[in-house]
Amino acid sequence: MQRKPALHFALLLFAAVALTLPLATGVFAAVPMRASRRVFGRGPFWTGHLLGVGIFALLGVWPAAAALGLLAALVGSYAEVEEHGSSVFSSACFAVLATLGAATIGIAAWIATTKGNVVAVMRTEIADVARRMIEYNPKMEINVDAIVYQTPSLLAVVLMLALAAGLAWENRALGWLRLPKAEGVRERLSEFRIPDVCIWMTMLAILGGFALRGRYPAVENVSLNALNVLVALYFFQGLAIVARTFKAFEVTFFWRGFWYVMIAVQLHFLVSALGFADYWLDFRTKLAKARPFKTNREA
Repeated sequence: MQRKPALHFALLLFAAVALTLPLATGVFAAVPMRASRRVFGRGPFWTGHLLGVGIFALLGVWPAAAALGLLAALVGSYAEVEEHGSSVFSSACFAVLATLGAATIGIAAWIATTKGNVVAVMRTEIADVARRMIEYNPKMEINVDAIVYQTPSLLAVVLMLALAAGLAWENRALGWLRLPKAEGVRERLSEFRIPDVCIWMTMLAILGGFALRGRYPAVENVSLNALNVLVALYFFQGLAIVARTFKAFEVTFFWRGFWYVMIAVQLHFLVSALGFADYWLDFRTKLAKARPFKTNREA
């Protein structure tokens, strides 16, 4: 690895810390994290980000410390597996599961230290947020207990979104700092595909979450958590199909941006359905036959 100016690493580290401090922008912290891990390697990456976690902890900003630590674990573990030649799906699964494991250990340590009730704390915090949202929109209905019991899958989805942002935009961050870009990133992401067995897992999750609703609460909660994760996975598969289509038809930057905004705001369930239907229709194979994928330049 060539030596890069320390200023570049400091800028990327500062960006990650600054984006983590307001939790609403935390998922975007994975972008500078991913860029710094790729260019500067594991030593500086872990040293810098763990130092940031320690500073947040010393200042008593525990939510930001936890968020920065979890995102560093996510990006770092993904890079370790990816460097051994694993696919995007395998690397992402390992990273998300490892990060959830770290979160579980952290929660267990908090419970052992404070003797607190994590479910009660979560219910209080979510109820407070729900109350403010209802004040803003009185017609909104929020089931606090349902959100509490689906928190594990919601955390997994947030981690998936953060990792997706880091992978999709790492070259943008590197380009702004005039650092060498990674080759073939768009091509790998456009080939993202989840295993076929997930189709049957999705059907079982729908059965347990809706057909058996009210009969077996434990089965219902597990099924809904699994369904949340699977819908998110199919969303990313559908998004890969959309990106591949944009590339094949050479859609301009303006229209790509427009449709990506529409997908984020209005069409996310439609894109998930597209990813789900890909099991039977195999859109990218048909598209490749009609318009071969060009890899000589990035979009």
